[in-house]
Amino acid sequence: MEIINCTPHTIVVDLNGNQVSFPASGILPRIETTSTPRNPIEGIPTFSVKRGEIEDLPAPEEGKVFLVSAMVFAATTRLDVIAPDTGPTAIRKNGRILAVRNLLVP
Repeated sequence: MEIINCTPHTIVVDLNGNQVSFPASGILPRIETTSTPRNPIEGIPTFSVKRGEIEDLPAPEEGKVFLVSAMVFAATTRLDVIAPDTGPTAIRKNGRILAVRNLLVP
């Protein structure tokens, strides 16, 4: 199975000290969003956001899965879309994720 990284960053998966890297492919699916200004809170501008369709997600291809952001992953029911598990098991340094230990599947 080929994993196509559709995020803007290299994704590193740590498998008990052995690291596997998935470089960014240049494919960047996003969620269409519309922002509407709302009343400021304590002088801070606020917006409501309406999320729409996924844009630029490649069509399914046999033998391939697409590694996407958590937001894109949450917006689809496709079985060929996965995401890095950036939860508490992720490896961090100074708050920055260096690697994940798991991938999320539907």
